[in-house]
Amino acid sequence: MEYDLQLQFFTDEGQTPIEDPTVVWNSAFVTVAKLTISKESLSVAHDDNFVKEVEINPWKGLEDHRPLGHLNRARLLTYPQSAERRGAV
Repeated sequence: MEYDLQLQFFTDEGQTPIEDPTVVWNSAFVTVAKLTISKESLSVAHDDNFVKEVEINPWKGLEDHRPLGHLNRARLLTYPQSAERRGAV
């Protein structure tokens, strides 16, 4: 499978407000990367080392790249709980 990873950039508080998720942003999408996922054996999903190494958490990155907005701040609290429940921590 292949996915284009795209960003929408902030233009101004009226058109692209960070704290109001009800506003549809009209700024253009910019493709910044292509993600290719290879076909894998289903046994990988049961490999404890694989589960511990794979963690998708936007809060574990550079400070400048951390998510913005109150919805993302709420997610900051739920990501560790979700990982713990899955046994990934």
